[in-house]
Amino acid sequence: MRPKGLNFLIGLSAVYIYLLIDYLLFGRFENVFKVVACVQLGAILLSITPIGEIITRFIYNCREIITSKDREYLDPIFNGVHKTVLEKKPLASKRVNLYIDRSMGVNVYAIGSNTIAVTRGAVETMTEEQLRGVIAHEFGHLYYGDTIIPLIFIGGNLYFIIFSMFIKLIKFILKTCNEITGHNAINKKFGDFFVWLCCLFITPLVIFVQGMLALNKRGNEYKADKFAYDVGYGRDLIDALYVFDKLDFGNGKATIWDRLKMSQPFCDDRIYELERLFRYERLEDEDYVDEPIGGYTNLVSDEVVEAILNGTYEEIYGNVPISDIEKNGGD
Repeated sequence: MRPKGLNFLIGLSAVYIYLLIDYLLFGRFENVFKVVACVQLGAILLSITPIGEIITRFIYNCREIITSKDREYLDPIFNGVHKTVLEKKPLASKRVNLYIDRSMGVNVYAIGSNTIAVTRGAVETMTEEQLRGVIAHEFGHLYYGDTIIPLIFIGGNLYFIIFSMFIKLIKFILKTCNEITGHNAINKKFGDFFVWLCCLFITPLVIFVQGMLALNKRGNEYKADKFAYDVGYGRDLIDALYVFDKLDFGNGKATIWDRLKMSQPFCDDRIYELERLFRYERLEDEDYVDEPIGGYTNLVSDEVVEAILNGTYEEIYGNVPISDIEKNGGD
């Protein structure tokens, strides 16, 4: 799927920032800048093609599932979720395939447009139901185009890796010349210039991009959670999130700066939002609200919801409609 909404804007912003960095570095040399910009754009465009997806799978060590044991266990899980997704979301891709990542970390992730990977650790740790929940969540990322943005950054960063190797080569040549001549002035001036350039231009832009990407990805996690709920795997995802929460990836001990860079919301926040959806589903089933799920979820307070579900609404609020209570601030 193509990136939508904020994802699309972030993708365009990332390309613009990469080109801006190119201009800051090579803008004084028009022909060099044109070549560098074309190479960078080519790397970014390649990264979002099926070829780029294959390269990314190779980088992440994602392999096809070839053993009969893994096939017999994972194929029914994945195919069942995929079938349900296509029934409820007809625009979802029919070409998505499941791959296995041999690492023992517990994770399931999506790449590009048609790749979902499950780690060996997740297969060994999670139940079938929990795997269904997180796989449905990853289908949500593919459906909304969330996974295209990381490919753009991989393509752009690949160029900067090559550029850093070029800088190291120049420094090595200068260092060799300095050792031969016995002077260190050239190497020192070059080092001072590069540090100044990074501090003034490149580092702030990189920090800005990282922050923008992290904030966007947090929102994408909630959207993908809602997608899993919509296709019927909300309970399974909640169970899986409890597993992730127990594993504790160190977020509880993170510094303020680390938390700003975190791309994943806390598991309990995600569980809370999913549980809210189920509470509102009960309200719909019992005809307490006349709008579909989502119409009240960001308007009705938890206190009002609990009062309705506990049968104490009339005792507390009398005959006042729900919408009037919220307009008056819950008084």
